[in-house]
Amino acid sequence: MNLNKTAIMILGPEATGTKITQEIMVKCFGCDGYIGRGGIKNPNENFISFKRSLPAAGVWLDPQNLFDDLQQHGFNDIRLIITTRNWGYIARSHDRQFAPRPREETFSMIKKAYEKIFSFLAKTPIPYLMSSYESLISNPETHIKSIGEVLNLEPKSYDVCIKNGNLKYDKSW
Repeated sequence: MNLNKTAIMILGPEATGTKITQEIMVKCFGCDGYIGRGGIKNPNENFISFKRSLPAAGVWLDPQNLFDDLQQHGFNDIRLIITTRNWGYIARSHDRQFAPRPREETFSMIKKAYEKIFSFLAKTPIPYLMSSYESLISNPETHIKSIGEVLNLEPKSYDVCIKNGNLKYDKSW
């Protein structure tokens, strides 16, 4: 019986690549993926990834509560991927997905998301890495290898479609 249950938490501000990072964990590293809405769907799995954007649908979740939920489901090896992206692209993505808002408001939300994540890490030191969207789109295979290196995981494949989502915003500068 495998007593080691590993969970990879994926956290970042909205529009920073949490969804594609989740897809990488599932397709390249072989973990079962959950977006996090409604909690852990199958606590009997031994290797999962768990994605959350901050805020998600306007709700500010506490990363500590997500961590505690994973521990209560028996996950004793919890690691964190923090997603990042150029803030100008985040703002333009927000404008496209939601109603445009003042840049200061968007930047304030980004700061708040990172404050929540790093406050959690200060209280609950777990292995983590920063995953840059721009690094991912510029060299996907190397980026996936580096995720594996830092999290001590071996990629099983590189079969994931990575598109440059920043290109559509380049003319809006």
